[in-house]
Parts: sequence; C-alpha cells; structure tokens
Amino acid sequence: MRNRLQKTNTRMSEKRSNQVTPTPTNTPPVVAVTDFVLYITEFTTILPDGAKRTALKTFLPNKMVTKPIFYLGSLLDNSSNRTLIRTLNTELNQLGITKRHANVTQSVNAINLSDAGTPAAYNVGCVTAAEKFTGFSQEWEFWKTNPYGDFATFKTNDLAIYNYCQANGLTYDIYVARCKDNAGAFTPEQVADWLVAYHDTIYLVDYVSTSKFNTYKGLSDGIKEQIQLIADAAKRANKVQKMSILWASEGNLVNGVATNMRTYFEINPTLIPAYNEFKIVFDKWKFNNSSSVKFTGQNLYGYNGIKDL
Repeated sequence: MRNRLQKTNTRMSEKRSNQVTPTPTNTPPVVAVTDFVLYITEFTTILPDGAKRTALKTFLPNKMVTKPIFYLGSLLDNSSNRTLIRTLNTELNQLGITKRHANVTQSVNAINLSDAGTPAAYNVGCVTAAEKFTGFSQEWEFWKTNPYGDFATFKTNDLAIYNYCQANGLTYDIYVARCKDNAGAFTPEQVADWLVAYHDTIYLVDYVSTSKFNTYKGLSDGIKEQIQLIADAAKRANKVQKMSILWASEGNLVNGVATNMRTYFEINPTLIPAYNEFKIVFDKWKFNNSSSVKFTGQNLYGYNGIKDL
C-alpha cells in the first residue's frame, strides 16, 4: 500500500511541476460605469422618423447608455409629438433605460405648467411613470456670453427648477465647463458652492481632441482646477458630489476646426474605454478633499457623432 501511495504522490508532484504558471499582465482593470449619459442631438429630426427612432432604440442599449438627454426644441408644443415621446419613453423603459432627461435652461421653458410645451407640463399629462422624463439637465453656460443672462439671472431660474424637481421626485443635473461667473459678480468658489448645493450630478466638460485626450486622459491642469473647486465646495457642504466627465464626439469648433474625440471612438466603438482610461488616472491623482467628489461615469455630446459606430 505504501508503494502505491508513493507512486501516486510522485505522479501528482510531476503533474504540478509541468503546469505553466500564468504570466501577470499589465492590462488595466475595467472600471464600472454607473452612469453613461448621452445627449440626443438632432432629436427634432429623429422623433418623427420611425426608422431613426428604431435605430436610437437599438443603439442605446447596445452601447449600455443609462441616461439619454433629449434636446426637445419646440417638439412638446405639438400634441402628436407628445404622444410619440410618451411611446418612446415607455419603450426605452422596457429596454431597461429607466433614466430619461429633458434638456432645460430657463424656468419659464422648463416648469411652466400653463404651457403644454414645457417638460413639466408634459410630465403632468402622462398616464404612467414610464412615459415621463425622470429628470432635467441644465445647460445655461453662465461662464461665457449667452442668450439667457448672467450668473445672477441663472441662479433665480436654477433655484426654481431645482425646487420643482425636489417637489416632484425628479433628478436635476447640470452641464458645466468652469466655475466662473462671466459678469464677475461671483467668485469661482461661490459658483462652485451653488452648483454643489442644487444639482445631483455635475457634468464636467472636457471637449478635447483625441490627441489631447491621449496626452492627459481627461486630467489636464484646467480640468483638475475645476474638480478641486467642486471638491472644496462639496467638503464645505458636507456632501459627496456626484460628477461625470463630458466628452464631445461631434462639433466643438475651435478657431473654425472641429475639436472632438470622434477618431478616438472610431477606434474604441464600445465607447466605454474613454472613461476607463480617465478613471485609472483620476484614481492615482492626490488632491485635497478628494473623498468629497465621486465620478460615476461619462457623458457624451452627442448621439449624432457616434450613431454609426
């Protein structure tokens, strides 16, 4: 018996010695994206076209988009369009896309219930929760000259929309390039304090070329400065501020030249690697109050620039 056991042990030892030890790789881990937000550009031409709506409904789940933001223009002024949007929202909800935002600016165009063409009035007219927008995304651009007014005017409108969202169970996000009041009446710190106080997720703009992305992975000195301002504001507010990095896949003219990451997404058509690369570099960056901000995912402007991928 002892001889048989010795032979068995010898064979097992030989088998283990012949096994090849896996070679460790330096492949970076895939980062979980909680939110993948996409601006639906040219929605005014998509909505009335059945084929384009079908393409959109195929694209969003295939690319794992969790939150589309719709540019509505005057679409909601028309009752037939409102019916089409209710059907589309319901179909997206069935596909697992349970977050759907309306892009907004001024309160009069967002929450005026006496105007059937506002997203708030649209939601009131819905029969089921699946037909509704689940939140609004603000796009005022107070850091530069714009058609709507300065930061002080923005604050009045923003607070009204925030209060409406709070009262009606809607999330309220904002698109921001920098914490700056173009009129100079408020400091960057005061702007950051406001943004943190009244918004669920801040979409931080990094509209760069593929070349610049490959150099900085979304963490140029300018972007770091904005993250620091928001982190400090969140610390003052005793809050963990959710953030999303925002790339451009189309447009963004700089001195007449389109500056975006279209060529990056051509090479990476799953679209997620941009966030993976950013998050790996971000997690290595040491800065004050880093625990007061949390990047939950990425945002893309917009659908038209990547719909063929």
